[in-house]
Amino acid sequence: MKRTLTILATACIFASCSENKPNTTNTAVASDTTNAVVIESESFLYEKNGDSIILNLRYATSEITGTLDYLPYEKDGTIGTLHAGKMSGDTLFAIYNSTQEGQDSECEIAFLKKNDGYIVTNEMDGGTNYQYNKDYTKGSFINKGKIKFEGEFLKKGVK
Repeated sequence: MKRTLTILATACIFASCSENKPNTTNTAVASDTTNAVVIESESFLYEKNGDSIILNLRYATSEITGTLDYLPYEKDGTIGTLHAGKMSGDTLFAIYNSTQEGQDSECEIAFLKKNDGYIVTNEMDGGTNYQYNKDYTKGSFINKGKIKFEGEFLKKGVK
């Protein structure tokens, strides 16, 4: 199940980046009644042997949101949204709401910022520092200070 979640998350990321988006960072200003909020968006992609992970991020003054798609080759993928994202040093923490094989889940996820991309943690797929509830619909890190970033590297601005 955990391996499937990782593969699904990877697939979701690939789908988001493969929408022929430009290789640039987009900046838009959204106005409200008091202040303008600057929003910046970026796309990141991992591809290997037909597997893909697509990460689209939107940076606002209060939180980071976006989409994450895991698209494994010839298998069911996972497509979802990120919300409540915050940077803590060089690590992005967010809540990942996704659907895989008809089951919804809400899991904490983390990415390590490195150069012009992010490394995704694969602890969601059976790591000892991650816990799920009984039906695997909610997951979280046990100790955020001990997260291992041994997952795929997502490159910025690809596709």
